[in-house]
Formats: sequence, C-alpha cells, structure tokens
Amino acid sequence: MTKYYSSFVIYKSIFISTILTFNLSFSQELKIITLNDFNLKGKVKHCIVSADYGNEEFYFNEDGTLSQSITRFNEQDFTVITYARSNENELIQKNIEVYSSGERDKAVSLAHFYELRLSDKGKSIKEKIVNFKNEFIDSYTYFYDKQDRMVKVVRNNEKGISETDIVYETNKDNINVKEIHLAGADTVKVIKRLEPKIEHVQGEYEELTTIYANNKPNMAEIRFIDSLGNARFEEKLKAGIKNPYRYYSQAKKTYQYNEKGDVIEEKEFKKKVLLKKLVYEYVYEDEDSLKPVNWIRKTEKYSKSTVSREIEYYEIN
Repeated sequence: MTKYYSSFVIYKSIFISTILTFNLSFSQELKIITLNDFNLKGKVKHCIVSADYGNEEFYFNEDGTLSQSITRFNEQDFTVITYARSNENELIQKNIEVYSSGERDKAVSLAHFYELRLSDKGKSIKEKIVNFKNEFIDSYTYFYDKQDRMVKVVRNNEKGISETDIVYETNKDNINVKEIHLAGADTVKVIKRLEPKIEHVQGEYEELTTIYANNKPNMAEIRFIDSLGNARFEEKLKAGIKNPYRYYSQAKKTYQYNEKGDVIEEKEFKKKVLLKKLVYEYVYEDEDSLKPVNWIRKTEKYSKSTVSREIEYYEIN
C-alpha cells in the first residue's frame, strides 16, 4: 500500500506541475486534441485506459474531438478536463478540475475562457485564465493570419505585458520550412523543417527546434518524422559553451512501428550507450468487425507491465 501511495504522489505531483507549466508558460498553443493523438480509429465515443497508476477516461464528440478526460489515481484523487464548444464548434471554455481526498482544490483548478474575433487580416483568440477561487492567473491573446498560422502572442498578467512575434519562411511548394519566435529583437525559438540527408521517401522530413537564451542557442531537439507523421528518431542537444552554434548530444530515442501505426520498440541512448529498450506487444479487437481495429491490451515484453483499453463506439447508421 505504501508503495502504491508513493507512486501516486509522484505521478500526481508531475501531473499538476505539467498542468501549471502548460497553462502558465508562454509556449502554450491552442491545440485541438483528437482521436489521432491517442492513435484511436473509427467513431470512438468513449475510451477507458487502465494502467498501474490508475485509470484514464476519454470522451469524444462525433467529429473525433476530445470533449472530456478524467485521470483517476484512486476513488478520491482525480483530475477532470472538460472542453466546451459553441454551435460553430469553436472552443469557448476549458476547465481543469483537480480533486484531492474527494475535494476540489480551488486554488489549483483552472478555468480557461476563450473569445474569438474575426478581422480582414485573420482572427484573434483571447484566453483568460482564472482559478476556481475566481483569482486571475493569466491572459493571452493569439493572433492568426489568413492562412490560420499563429503570428503573434500577447501575454498580460501581474508581471506586465509581453509580446512574441512569429515569422514564417516557406518553400516553393508553400510549405512552412522555418518558424521564428521573436520577443522584441531577441530570438526565443526557431523551428526548421529540413530535408533528411539520408535516402528517404516522399513526405519524410527532419524537424529541428532550437531554444535560445540571451539571444544565443541554448538547447535543441531534432526529430525525424516519417511520411505517416510518426516520430522515428529524437535527439536532445545542448549548445556548446564556447561555441553556442555547435551542439552536443544529451540523449537519443528511436522508435519502430507496426503496420497499424503502434510503437513496437523504443530505444534510449546516451553517448551511443543503450540505456533502455522497451518492446511492446499488442492484442487487438476482432478484425472481422466492420469498424476499424484498435488495440485493447499493450504489454511491455520485459517488465510485463500492461495497459488495457475499453472502447465504446458511436452507432453507425
């Protein structure tokens, strides 16, 4: 029992920290979460994921967007995230409710309110964040161009107003190949889409994200994305002290997928030394059914840890 409680405390602390970091950091984006983020296929209505730390429940609208998620550590400790949309399917509110010992923690629980405005130049979305004690936490305004690309973010809170501009470069096919985040004259982040140097198939690319400090590269991450959108390779890099434009590897990960798009092998390296190897085995739904096939049990081969999924679908007329 002590071991379970300890694991729960660690996981819950990480989860709450992640919520606060996501909501209070400048780098947040208004991402719409869909079935694709969970590699779920078909008209999924409800999915329960059971793991060693507890259960997670996901509810989806008929268009595949996430409407609610519940993370249950035990009967008394859980987190509920709910998304509310307008009749035009625009996000108007998101609530993150954290319950501890059966009671909602009003200081940590957050409500996000969104206001959409349209203009000749594009659109803007204003986000106001308060906790459930009705205390103001933060405010953001996101500006988009006519191509629906975020081009500016204005943050307004008790520390003052900060602005970040986002500039894009495109190639001859009008694909974004470079994204630069600027705070005044200072570079904050640069994202580059690169053609792989190795032989590759159509649609595959590398993505290099560089984080700057004091207007110089500080750390970076490079990812190799295959033609299906799966990350095959990730490497975290640290800029050199004497030469910040020379990077040094900190950690690497490689991934292999099966024909259904599920990860079957994950390796982690540091300085070419294999630190961890995970191999996943799956049990799938009945392949004779008319609906697309999803996995219902995932087992790590060596540790024998198992994750199971119960999936409910919308009725198909």
